[in-house]
Amino acid sequence: MIKLKNIEILKYKSFTTPQSINIEEDITVLVGMNESGKTSVLECLAKTNYFEDDEKFKFNETLDYPRKELKSISRSDSKPKAIICTYHLSDELIGFIENRLGKGTWQGSNEITLTSSYGDSSTLISGVSINFELFLKHLNLSDIGDDVKAELKLALTEEQFDQILKKFSDETERLEPLRKYFFKSSTCMSFIERYTYSVLIKRHLPKFIYYDEYYQLPSRIILESFLDDDVDLSDDLKTAKALLDLSEINVNELINADDFEDFIAELEATEVY
Repeated sequence: MIKLKNIEILKYKSFTTPQSINIEEDITVLVGMNESGKTSVLECLAKTNYFEDDEKFKFNETLDYPRKELKSISRSDSKPKAIICTYHLSDELIGFIENRLGKGTWQGSNEITLTSSYGDSSTLISGVSINFELFLKHLNLSDIGDDVKAELKLALTEEQFDQILKKFSDETERLEPLRKYFFKSSTCMSFIERYTYSVLIKRHLPKFIYYDEYYQLPSRIILESFLDDDVDLSDDLKTAKALLDLSEINVNELINADDFEDFIAELEATEVY
């Protein structure tokens, strides 16, 4: 449903000037000379949407920002940008969005860009555009007053939505179904565009896994250790778990297989995958 089309690394380790890389359909390997930045490219990309919550794969200003420029940005309150990722949305996904929000509501193109920054800054999203009037029409709210529409369009949080309900109390019952589209915190996006990205698009974004010689697989893996989410796995076991997830292995089925043939069949299916 969503494919990565381009990355532009802005500031990351050895990258001090913007470097753009187009991601072609059949790409399988990244080739370059020693110390050319291949590892940095893969690390930086992985940190945009890592497959699990791992502190090692979050942008760290001290460890990841180009050293020779670190002092200058440490005196600034702004959080520098690290990378811009461009994604292509399939027609199927756009159709899914319009099915949820109303026919013709998607006003953007098939591409969105996500800009990741250092620190706790949220990802900057561009390219998500929803026709507000058609969205209201989908909910049979086209006939509400222009003053109500204007305030709804500017509302960013659930608290602001509650204030609108108080102000236009005669419309409370009709407007209440809009509540599910609001969040408690605010961003620079309109409430419906934020909902579109956070609920309808984000879950389809590709997730990344990074491993190298420091993440070599252990010689022995105890599958039961993957069943407890509270267990703190070592880096090599995290890699093993990620590869099992990628192969769509059902660990429970492997552990509980009563028949040896069932066990072999599951492993062979993974090999084919």
